[in-house]
Amino acid sequence: MFDMLLVKSKVSWSILITNYTDNGLADEAVHVFREMQLMGISPDTVMYTCCLKACGSIGALIEGQKVHAEIARRGLLNAFEVGNVVLDMYGKCHAVSKAEEIFESFSVRNLVTWNALLHGYIEGGHPLKAIRHFEKMQLEGIDADAVTFVGGLKSHRELGIIDKGLEIHADIVRGGSFEGNLVVGNTLVDMYAGCGLVNRARQVFDMLPARNIITWNALMSGYVEYDSNEEVIDCLEQMRSHGIFPDLITYMCILNACSNVAAREKIMEIHEELERRSLLKGNVDLSNTLLDSYAKCGHLEMACCLFKCLEVSDPATWNALIAGYVEHGQDELALKSFAQMEYGGIMADSITLICILKALGNLGLVGQGEEIHAEIERRGLLCKSINVGSSLIDMYAKCGCIARAQTVFDKLTLRGVISWTALMAGYAQLGQSQSVFALSTKW
Repeated sequence: MFDMLLVKSKVSWSILITNYTDNGLADEAVHVFREMQLMGISPDTVMYTCCLKACGSIGALIEGQKVHAEIARRGLLNAFEVGNVVLDMYGKCHAVSKAEEIFESFSVRNLVTWNALLHGYIEGGHPLKAIRHFEKMQLEGIDADAVTFVGGLKSHRELGIIDKGLEIHADIVRGGSFEGNLVVGNTLVDMYAGCGLVNRARQVFDMLPARNIITWNALMSGYVEYDSNEEVIDCLEQMRSHGIFPDLITYMCILNACSNVAAREKIMEIHEELERRSLLKGNVDLSNTLLDSYAKCGHLEMACCLFKCLEVSDPATWNALIAGYVEHGQDELALKSFAQMEYGGIMADSITLICILKALGNLGLVGQGEEIHAEIERRGLLCKSINVGSSLIDMYAKCGCIARAQTVFDKLTLRGVISWTALMAGYAQLGQSQSVFALSTKW
C-alpha cells in the first residue's frame, strides 16, 4: 500500500517505520528510515525513536551511533524519551561504557533511565555491575517496577547469588502488584531453577495464575541441569495437555533429558516429530542436540546416519559423534571421524582433543598421542584448559609412558582431581606403589 502511494507524507513514512519496528522487522525499519532521508524528508522524534529501537534489537551499533549523532546535532537529546532510547540502544548493543556515559550526563533520570542501564549491564554480560546498579536504585529510593525486578532477578541468577534473589522475591510478594505478572513469574522460575533450587522453582511455577512456553522451558531447563530427567518428560506431557506446543528450547531440553536416561524410543519419537514439523532443517544447534542424544544413548548407527544427512556441521556436530564413539568403545571410528574432520578443514577444539586423547590412550597409540600433544603445545591449551592437561596425562599413563605423564603434570599451572588421579593411576598400573603414596601425600 505504501509503495502504491503517489505522495508519501511524513505520516506515511512514520507509520511504516513504526510498524516494522513493532513487528520485529528491525532491518527493514532501518532501511526505510535511511530511504526516507534520501528522499529529503527530515525525521521527527518518533521516527528517531523507532530507528534507535530497531538498531538496539539487531545490535546495529554503528547505525545507532549515526542516529545518535543526528539527534545530538538537532538538539533533540534533551527530550526525556529520546535520551532514554539512546541509552537503551547502547545497552542492547553491548556498548556499556557509552551507556554509562550517557546515564551520567542526564541531570534528571526517571525509572526508564535506570532500567535501561540495568538491562544494558545484563545484556552486555556485566551481572555484578547490574547488581550494584540495582542496589543503588534501592538506596536512592527509586520505586521498582516489573522491568526492574526482572533485571534484579536475572543478574542474581547469573552469579548464583540466591540470598539476594530471595530478598527480591520477598519484595515482589510484599508489593503484591507484580505477583501476577507473567514476565516476573517466569524470571523467578528461571532464577530458582538456574541456582539449583528446582523444588522452589516448581512451587513458584505451580502458584502462577498463567504460564506460557517460557515458563515451562525455564522449569524444564532446571530439571535437565540437575539431572531430574523423568520430571522433564512429565513436563512435556503436562504442557501438551494444556495446549502449549514445544519450541526449539523445549525440544533441546527433552533430548538432553532422554540422552541422560537412555530413553532411545523417546528420542526416536521426538526425532519423527521434528522431521514432521521441519524443524531440523537449517537449525544446527537442534540437530547437534539430537545427534548427541543418539550418541549418548548408544544408538551410534542412527547418530552416524543423522550426521551424514546434515547439510551443515560445525565442531559441536563432530564432537557429538566422536564423543559417542569413544564413550561406547568405538575408538577406531572416533579416530577415523577425527581424520575426516581435519580433512574437511574444521579445527578441533578442546572437547575434540580430549575425546581423541582418550581414544588414543585406550588403543595405546602413543605416537599419534605425541602429535596431538605437539598441537596442544602449539596452541597453548595446556595453560588454558585443565581438562586438556588431565587428558594428556591420562593418555601417556595408559600407554605406559609414565615419565612423559609426569613431565606434563609438572608443567601444569592448574591441577584438579582428575590430573592427580590420572597420574596416580598410571603409576599404579606399572606397580609403582611408592610413587602413588608419595603423590597422595602431596595432594
